[in-house]
Amino acid sequence: LSVGEPVTVLMLVNSDVDADARVQREARSLVAAGHRVRIIALAGRDDGYEVLPVGVTAAVPNVPKPQHPVGATARASARWALLPTVMERQRAAFVSAARSVAATLDPPCVVHAHDFETLSLGAELADGWDVPLVYDSHELWSHRVRHGRPTPVRRTRDRAVEQRLGGRAAAVITVGEEIAGWMRSTFGWTNIDVVRNSFPTMDLPPVEGSPSGLLYAGRIAEQRDLETVAAAAPDLPLPVVVMGPGDGRLRDRLKRAENVEVRPPVPVDDVVGAMRRSGIALVTAADGPLSYRWSLPNKLFQAVQAGVSIVATDLPAQARLVHEHDLGRVYRPGAPTSLVAAVDELLADYDRLRDAVEVAQESLSWNADERALCDVYARLLR
Repeated sequence: LSVGEPVTVLMLVNSDVDADARVQREARSLVAAGHRVRIIALAGRDDGYEVLPVGVTAAVPNVPKPQHPVGATARASARWALLPTVMERQRAAFVSAARSVAATLDPPCVVHAHDFETLSLGAELADGWDVPLVYDSHELWSHRVRHGRPTPVRRTRDRAVEQRLGGRAAAVITVGEEIAGWMRSTFGWTNIDVVRNSFPTMDLPPVEGSPSGLLYAGRIAEQRDLETVAAAAPDLPLPVVVMGPGDGRLRDRLKRAENVEVRPPVPVDDVVGAMRRSGIALVTAADGPLSYRWSLPNKLFQAVQAGVSIVATDLPAQARLVHEHDLGRVYRPGAPTSLVAAVDELLADYDRLRDAVEVAQESLSWNADERALCDVYARLLR
């Protein structure tokens, strides 16, 4: 995957890089191609980056994590009102600290800005060093789920900034075809490539036997359509396991649901084994903002990596991938009877669908998306 002469890439990440699988995969791939990667990011949970490969260094600005805007006993309305201001201040603190760290570094050959929160700083640094800017949009920023009170003025301003700076970038990377198409038609960008949140292939034997359950592995939170899973569970022919961290109230509701078992989260590498033991992966999301409608969750690709069939939400991006590769069945979000019907249909054709997943593994793996990433850099460096 060599893309020419080795260069230094500076990545900007306003998140815990040790918990961001996309950043880690991209960094590893660029290092494997012969480049050096430096990362400026928030401090991780352990203030350490052992997960990053040799050749990647992380310069961590001393930015405090965002605290709850008011005390635990304050009214929910106060939290709702203050949250956008708190998050904006946290972002400004990160940008200031990251700018100071960048000033101590030798100029890189490429600045790679992850998500809108680092785009303005990335453009500033790329201009100052006279090097190409890569904008890596992990979601459709202007149509993402927003928390706290509405901020229409800030939203309009951010969208205008994104359109202007993303259009100036040497390359834009995003996670799916639907989001890329929206950016082309709405922003008028022509410099877009898709690098999905996929996983490397694994040398695993085919999944054998009949499925023993349905596994949801991910955050237990609103907008994941888990309420529909709970409502459908008593009528499902297999038990449901919900595994992951998240919201206490929703977790308690799932624990009370018939035919549902709630388990704590496990390391990412252990999720594949859990999926293979269950035999069917649940990949669910509520129908909401475009960023949700066009999302391709990591767990969809991880299920393909594990070699198991999928029951996914009938939202445009997920449904397209499931239908194109015959990965399983889809159901209408918010409709328990549709979920039950989808599971029944999958079980009736289980062996064929499981074989289709195995056929799709290479084209839906990080092997394919790594090549797409390296192709972007090959064009930049030429």
